[in-house]
Amino acid sequence: MVTRRSQLFEIGQRATAAVTIAAALWRGFTFGDGNNGFAETLSAHVWVLVWVSAIGLLVGRSLSVRRLVGFTLTGFFLIPILVKVAHGPLTRWAGEGTNWASAGVVPVLEEVLKALPLVVVVIARRRDRTRSLSVLDFGLAGFALGAGFAIHEDLLWERTLVGGFDGVAGLLAPSFVVDPLLVVGHAGWTALIGLGIGIAVVHRGRGPAWLAAVLCTALAIGDHAAANYRGDVDVRAWVLDGRLAVAALAVGLVGAIISGLSVQRWATERDRVFPPVPLSQRLAPSALLFPSAEYARERSMAHTGAWRRFAPGHEAVADPHVPILLYDGATRAGLVVVPSAASGTPHPERSDRRRTHPLVVGATIVVLMVIAVAAWSSGTGDDEVADASSHGQGSDRSRPDPVEDSDRQSPGGTADGDGEKDKEADPAGSDATLDLDAMTVVWVKEEDGVRSTMVAARDADRQIVRSDDLVIYRDADGGHYCVLSGEDWSCGESARDPWSVGAVRASFLPDPSMAQAGGDGMVRIEVFADEIDGRAASCYRQEVGEEVQEMCVDVATRIVLRQESSGEDGTFSAAGVSLTAIEVRDPRPSDFELPPGLDIDQARS
Repeated sequence: MVTRRSQLFEIGQRATAAVTIAAALWRGFTFGDGNNGFAETLSAHVWVLVWVSAIGLLVGRSLSVRRLVGFTLTGFFLIPILVKVAHGPLTRWAGEGTNWASAGVVPVLEEVLKALPLVVVVIARRRDRTRSLSVLDFGLAGFALGAGFAIHEDLLWERTLVGGFDGVAGLLAPSFVVDPLLVVGHAGWTALIGLGIGIAVVHRGRGPAWLAAVLCTALAIGDHAAANYRGDVDVRAWVLDGRLAVAALAVGLVGAIISGLSVQRWATERDRVFPPVPLSQRLAPSALLFPSAEYARERSMAHTGAWRRFAPGHEAVADPHVPILLYDGATRAGLVVVPSAASGTPHPERSDRRRTHPLVVGATIVVLMVIAVAAWSSGTGDDEVADASSHGQGSDRSRPDPVEDSDRQSPGGTADGDGEKDKEADPAGSDATLDLDAMTVVWVKEEDGVRSTMVAARDADRQIVRSDDLVIYRDADGGHYCVLSGEDWSCGESARDPWSVGAVRASFLPDPSMAQAGGDGMVRIEVFADEIDGRAASCYRQEVGEEVQEMCVDVATRIVLRQESSGEDGTFSAAGVSLTAIEVRDPRPSDFELPPGLDIDQARS
């Protein structure tokens, strides 16, 4: 009866997981106009899990694909609920819309809650030193939790915040945000915390291993806070513009690999009973594939548990059922078990540990150094564009800044982008014949009482967004962004569409279903129709405390026609920013002219 109940419970779990995965995928692939980047977001995170898990086959990974999916679903469903419950009271206490809330409270809240399942695993296994997860397992579990959380928020905001698969860095870490800021993202932050917890758990008793968990958690929260901060202090410089977290992840991955190899070598020398699974058998598509993988995971957990048991200052308490489980697994995997119990248990008196082969360690370090250098170089100059955008140069105030996520949610937990539907309405009052692939938009921007002009143009060969002190340009030879500093232009590479960076075209069309009544301390959202320069517009107005933001989008093209943010007094005064479209037309050659003193060819060289 108990067995049947367990089977029914397992079938129910799998059915629930299948339904939720299908629902999430359906939502992801259908929101917006279909070309929403969800596939890229999903594939970027899955790809990192795949290649790191593949390395884990060589260094003692014991987490199954099923458990990784479970951690991802936990990050996708459970963690956002916990964040939603705690977010409202904490941000009201800190002051909604303030840096203290977005860069202080939110990073701590989210990173602690994302790491909570890892802490639960540690507590649940604290008395079991017979079977233990490896350092790499904790890192993979952390990445899966963060990936689920990141995908959930991208769905709510209807956005894509991954760097993509361009270049070496993109091939190895496509989930990193590289434009306009270099940020490892939610998956990277939680993976960093997971690696720290893994080192503290597996290597407890061998030096101050607990310090790794403290430092990794502090760095993850600090990097998250620096990415969310919007102020005059250059806090990004404190974390080396995001490169410190990248380097820490690279070092952590190297450490996890070396740790796994060391534990395997130490335990294998002492285990003459249960043989390893040949790599060819782990990968061969045969009837033994799944039994072999399950046995290899159990063997790895047993060896890591033995490593922990024989740490200085700990008693060697073993579960007598483990040899039985391993024997059964080896038999089902078609492996021959040596009938010698005397040599089957790693013994603490044998201290002749071999070191991992220097070539293995050296090759691993070289590969991860390439990752760090590539990520380092790809982030050069990104902070300059972020600084320019934060001063109103084409920044889309209707969309969240990279990784500035739940700090813009309402206390009820509904993100501003939740329920946004990209519906193409009747283009009445708009130029329905306008070619979206060849057009020019001209805005008048007013900031601090100063008026200026911003132009965005595109045709089949090139795209540009330019103002007095910012130029984002791309053609067949590549893309660049340039910021005016004093009398000189500073340029860096940019792989993204200038119209996406410059927030020319909105990612969603404001819909009446987005409206919220608000209340004391709550977010109030109003959606209404308007007409701007003869073009039908759908407008979105959000009030958070005394801060007011408004955006009007052309119904036919989703071009941002008007965008305003208030001053501290709640009015659109000189302290706020105003951006109003005054012309939408076909492009002209003069629209693509660069300002004097800016030579794109020289910047490329």
